[in-house]
Amino acid sequence: MNRAVIVFGLLLVVGCTKLIPPSARSEPQVAKKSEPEPEPAPPKVDPPKVDPPKVDPPKPAPKPPEPKKVINLGMVDGLKLQADYVTNPAAAHSVYGGKIMTLPVVVNSIEPGLSGAIYVTMSTIAKASGEPDVPNYSFLFPKAQTKGIDQLRRGSSCLIEGVCFAHYPDTIARGGRDEFKWHLEFKDCRLVSGTN
Repeated sequence: MNRAVIVFGLLLVVGCTKLIPPSARSEPQVAKKSEPEPEPAPPKVDPPKVDPPKVDPPKPAPKPPEPKKVINLGMVDGLKLQADYVTNPAAAHSVYGGKIMTLPVVVNSIEPGLSGAIYVTMSTIAKASGEPDVPNYSFLFPKAQTKGIDQLRRGSSCLIEGVCFAHYPDTIARGGRDEFKWHLEFKDCRLVSGTN
């Protein structure tokens, strides 16, 4: 009888186990692996605003300087011109320098210059002998303005127009006088009229 009870008990246990749904059976709990939390996305950073480089509008081309108007003094008294330079050379050159004038000239010499130019000189100071001293006026004729110069000779009287270019002090005491240690140079000259 004991054997029958044991067998019956076993059958009962086995039969009950089969009747228990699998979900109700106690199964060993397996620890779930924790998934790592996703890293937070970096904050969105807008690229720095870069202003386009400023481009200045093109500047208008500078106007070419207007040609300096040369004042024409017309006929100038040679004796007054000379007296003014003897009295005060700086003041005289502020009046005559850079200006066009026409002078009566008695030719002392005619000399070739560079590039076909010609120099005509005049001396207004006489030596003790009465002969003209070292010239104190020189007139530079550019090649394009030498027409008629070949007709002039030493002692010729003529009218010359030119720009009073420079006043040069020098060491020549013309006529033995210190106040005549200078000479004047005229440029861009042209022969207005001439006689032999």
